[in-house]
Amino acid sequence: MDFENLHKYGLDLDSKSVYIMGDIENELAASAIKNINAVAPKRNGKLIIHMQSAGGDVDLMWGLYDLIKQKNATIYGYGIVASAAAYVFQAGRKRILTKNTTMMIHAGTITVDGTHKGAKSAIDQNEIDLRKYLESFVERYANKLHKSAPKSFRRATAQEKILEMLDKNEDWYLSAGEACEYGFCDEVV
Repeated sequence: MDFENLHKYGLDLDSKSVYIMGDIENELAASAIKNINAVAPKRNGKLIIHMQSAGGDVDLMWGLYDLIKQKNATIYGYGIVASAAAYVFQAGRKRILTKNTTMMIHAGTITVDGTHKGAKSAIDQNEIDLRKYLESFVERYANKLHKSAPKSFRRATAQEKILEMLDKNEDWYLSAGEACEYGFCDEVV
């Protein structure tokens, strides 16, 4: 193992591992995308992702999610997997949380500044993005929840439950065990 590259670049080529540690912002997302493509250049390429993140930018989240979804990725979550990171985490074919990890799911936040016209435009665009995010988010989670739930628990019921929890709690915090119960992860170690 080349520890210098592991710490400097967030990847280990020997184990086909990529590390996404920190807020999902421009530099981290660019590095993660490069590293994922270096470790698993082909579609369905195998890789391991280690993640600890309190979230980040929604547009960068979509890019990471879409790329990881094309791979055969096992994702490990440590400590905190929240907000945008919780959604990126869902892209893994196998999703594993350590037992003391907290997952936080919410509908996102927005910060607006600038002119009145610019702020209104940003808010309008945020509403469009939020609907897209929630539809995809809830569908992905409901599919996993439905598969792990009793047969009598229809997908529509899962979607209703998730939307109810997101409506009731601005930020929905789950322990690793609860995240597994709801189908947001496959295993707790």
